Amino acid sequence: MTSTVHTAVVRPATVDDLPGMMALIHEFVRRGDILPRTELSVRMSINDWVIATLDGQVVGIGSLLIYSPLLAEVRSLAVSEQAQGYGFGRKIIDELLSMAAAYHIPTVFALTRVVPFFERMGFTVTEKEAFPEKIWRACRLCPIQDNCDEIAVVAKLEIE
Repeated sequence: MTSTVHTAVVRPATVDDLPGMMALIHEFVRRGDILPRTELSVRMSINDWVIATLDGQVVGIGSLLIYSPLLAEVRSLAVSEQAQGYGFGRKIIDELLSMAAAYHIPTVFALTRVVPFFERMGFTVTEKEAFPEKIWRACRLCPIQDNCDEIAVVAKLEIE
């Protein structure tokens, strides 16, 4: 009997990862779990993205959108169904929070439907109105803004 060894990696995204990233984005947009992103917008912000790969295939994504020296957002977090349960979501969040800390950004938030996951990562539930930058920039463009079921969560980082 042979056992299968899988190679799992979480790392910064590169433009070479775009096809796999876009496939995952399209899958989660179809499900209504994340907002649409164009390939151009992802390409232009590639340094803000982290990916998870399993055996060389992109199975997880997430990005950090910086609003100001004091505030950033975790967005477009998605892990394919076949890769869930391996800790990829946690590792992506860890990388994004490390990025925020490296930029000395003390507050990171997300809008999510999976509050328990973010709570396990140290986030707490808060009010969406605490983030007018998000509301002005993205929520006003969202097709379901009047019926939004996402919950705001926030993490306060220890910045040295």
